[in-house]
Amino acid sequence: MPVGYEIQVLLYLIFYGGATMLSLVSCLYLLFRHGNAFAQDVTSPVRVRRWTAALFAFVFHSHLSWAMIGYPLIVEEVTSSYIYAMGVDAIFLPPLMMATILSMLQDRRRSVLPLFVSMIPVVVLVVLSYVHKADYIRLIAFPYILAIYTVFFIYMLFAVKQYGRWLRDNYADLEHKEVWQNIILFSILSLLFCSCFFNDGGMLFEYFIQVVNIAIISILLWRVETLEQLEEPAVRESVYVPASAVSYVGALLDEHCEKSQLYLRNDLSLSDLTESIGTNRTYLSQYFADEGLNFNTYINNLRIRHFLKLYDESLRTQRVFTAQSLAFESGFRSYRTFSDSFKRLMGQTVSDWVKTRS
Repeated sequence: MPVGYEIQVLLYLIFYGGATMLSLVSCLYLLFRHGNAFAQDVTSPVRVRRWTAALFAFVFHSHLSWAMIGYPLIVEEVTSSYIYAMGVDAIFLPPLMMATILSMLQDRRRSVLPLFVSMIPVVVLVVLSYVHKADYIRLIAFPYILAIYTVFFIYMLFAVKQYGRWLRDNYADLEHKEVWQNIILFSILSLLFCSCFFNDGGMLFEYFIQVVNIAIISILLWRVETLEQLEEPAVRESVYVPASAVSYVGALLDEHCEKSQLYLRNDLSLSDLTESIGTNRTYLSQYFADEGLNFNTYINNLRIRHFLKLYDESLRTQRVFTAQSLAFESGFRSYRTFSDSFKRLMGQTVSDWVKTRS
């Protein structure tokens, strides 16, 4: 065996072993961690963490299965070991990837059952491959999986829009662009990962797949641990609420939100507001509906009015400021959200309004 070939194999084993151990360590970390190593002040969503841990566990299993077959991964004969390794990858890895991406949308517990049901034809093809010792998995199952993944990605384009509307209804200043960005990123990386199904055994391709594998694990682990928990707790029925509670909500908001300037909290959610004013979510939502508002509009309107006061005070005291700094002081943590809310309330852009105040 040529020396150069031995070096290539050694390098490949280093990449392969690194991806194998990284998937195992990442899985155990997500399941048994006692603290967040990436962002100590962030509590990541439990559902996302569990699905990601399951994905990492199967990535580890996949690497072990292919290690049993050995290198190079050039299939000259369809053996039972090959069918097992390829079949498990085809049946479980794609739906686990999709389930992990889907779980990032925390607006509702979207069912992942259809993702696994869609793999039933793949299970049939795996069984037929085993019975006939034919490679139906690579020839038929993988193109089918890519088609399913394409349909899933199109679905996610619409699901993210619904997620954005849910954020606006429940959190006054959260855009969570990282969810959209990472869904696109993971989709691209997952498609690259799926390309390993068409591996021709070339060394460069083998290196590429392991680099993509390591990138998926590393980026996904970081994103899971820095994604903020946003799932709303279940609404608990209050012990007793008078019939006039809905009309009384306005006074509660004035006392415990407006006068106390609770709206300056840039992480304020509908549940936080409900708890702070001492009512329940049903009556608060009904109050907003009667007023022709929603939580997002109500809170951001208060913040805009606070911004206007700060602006006048800053001009009067000749304080050095920018519109962005005052927006952040008013409870916004996204200037885009501020500018959109400002235009809706004031009927003009921030820059146009500033010109009228000069």
